Amino acid sequence: MMGYVTIRRLGRVMLAIVVIAIVGFAPLLPILGGPQPARAQIGAAITVFGLLEALRQAANSIERLMSTATADVQSVLESLDNNIQGLINELETKYRDNLDITISSIDNALNGRLLQVSQIISQVNALIGENVTQIEASALTVLRSASDELQVNVAAIRQSLADSVVVTVQGVTYVLNAAFLNALSILAIVALALGAIVFIVLLFTRGGPNSLGQWLVFGLMVVYLLFFGALLFSSDLRAWVMVRANQGVQAQLVFTRQPELTSISPQRIVLDPNANPSVSLRGLNLLPSATPPAISIGGQAIGAGVGYGDRQINVSLRAYPAPVNGEVTVLLDYGPAFPPLSAALTVMTPTPTLGPPNLAVQSLTFNPSVPIARRQVVATVTIVNRGQLSAGESTVTFNSGAGVGAGTPQATARLAPGQTSVHTFPVTYNQPGSYAITVNVAPAPNERDGSDNVSTATLTVSDVPRVQGELSVGMSGTWPGGGGEPGQTMPFRSAPLTLPPNCQIDNSRGGGSFEVEDINNPAIKYTITHPQGYQFEFIDFTFWRSLYRLEREVSGNQIVGIVWLKGLGGHGLFASRGPERFNGVFRVFTLCEQN
Repeated sequence: MMGYVTIRRLGRVMLAIVVIAIVGFAPLLPILGGPQPARAQIGAAITVFGLLEALRQAANSIERLMSTATADVQSVLESLDNNIQGLINELETKYRDNLDITISSIDNALNGRLLQVSQIISQVNALIGENVTQIEASALTVLRSASDELQVNVAAIRQSLADSVVVTVQGVTYVLNAAFLNALSILAIVALALGAIVFIVLLFTRGGPNSLGQWLVFGLMVVYLLFFGALLFSSDLRAWVMVRANQGVQAQLVFTRQPELTSISPQRIVLDPNANPSVSLRGLNLLPSATPPAISIGGQAIGAGVGYGDRQINVSLRAYPAPVNGEVTVLLDYGPAFPPLSAALTVMTPTPTLGPPNLAVQSLTFNPSVPIARRQVVATVTIVNRGQLSAGESTVTFNSGAGVGAGTPQATARLAPGQTSVHTFPVTYNQPGSYAITVNVAPAPNERDGSDNVSTATLTVSDVPRVQGELSVGMSGTWPGGGGEPGQTMPFRSAPLTLPPNCQIDNSRGGGSFEVEDINNPAIKYTITHPQGYQFEFIDFTFWRSLYRLEREVSGNQIVGIVWLKGLGGHGLFASRGPERFNGVFRVFTLCEQN
């Protein structure tokens, strides 16, 4: 009888557990064999990131335009901007870690709204350009309509985003129904509470399991409590249960790893050689597998000055070879792995601003290059206009330093850019040496660079080259009357020698001295000297002891040699030495200029 009672009680407890299990697990029965969620079709691979970029571009354009727009235009733009900014915040909050999710995989209702928003924003971006300062009436009508449609779609999208949760289960990301997820938490609480009550009643009224059947019941209760406890406290488990049960699952999100180019900034660039122009290509997955694409602009490869990033590629155009005015294609070539990406870029070559005229001394030359004293040298001065505009008349001044001539300034003609004007200045330097030359051209009107209006040079003038020569004349003399008495002297003059033009006395030759004996005492010597540049040569029939002094006399270009004899006495009938006398040649050494 006792055994029968025990079996009945055990049966009632087990029946209660089964009822609770059926109530609690009913929504989860599809897990055991229910259908799996179908993958959404990717369709056009527009990603959340791409939509965000389009929204930001529109917002930036609207903000630039609002500062110059009229009041009625501003009201439309403000409404657009508010809706766009709100949608940006909603999308960034919901999909901040999943920007490369395709819009078409979110769910049918939401992705339709997002695609409509994408089309509206494309239309807005087409109407609002970077250089637009006012909007025509027809465009304003389109913007009003776009603002109204955008407001309706944004409201619906916000509600859809609020009712959904993005979760990742075993590496796969899903959109789940937020209300169903919360209901599953409530179900877990109710089931856990019922199970806890039953477990406590069994534990404290029966004093614990005492048989195999009771142990089985207690085991089932423990599994029951652990499962619903985990379901309550683990959001990942709740999401896993919902996905496996296909309950409240809106869509399995599909990620695209294909590169996506969303914008290029700036869209118009000026190739200024004095700057470093660059463009930024923004997008998503721009470096698939960490491999950068081959970049070309206008069909010309860009191989230098490129900075790579998965969401932004910066391209420097400093080395862009050809000047372009117009639209070119920016191409990102990924080879056979992915289709190429392209965007339009307007490239402009700036029209150069012509600078002012700039007169300068281009060259200063001399002919001959090594001038000779007392001979004319011609200085040639070349003036050039290095500016970009024509220069009016100016003056060229030549300062010779110490030369004779070249003192009158000369006028230049009107010089076009790059044109030259040649001026010659004849000048003579009387003495050899170094001379500081200065040439100055007066600045042209509006000329700003005066650093090249003056040129200086040092001119070395050489002495005139000369050749050695000589003049000579024979001369002789005998003291008249048979001789002179001691103490008497007498000059004898040569015929005059004429120094040729451009000649001078060569003092490096001639000159010197010799000795003669006293007539009465050979031990006594007298020194007779020759002047420098001259030479007296005595030959036969010269009574050496009668020589007294040798001189030369210069008057203009006339040179006369003078031989002085002294009287010796003793010239009687029986004297053997005879009268004082000499015989020889008078020479003049010369240096004459070469022709």
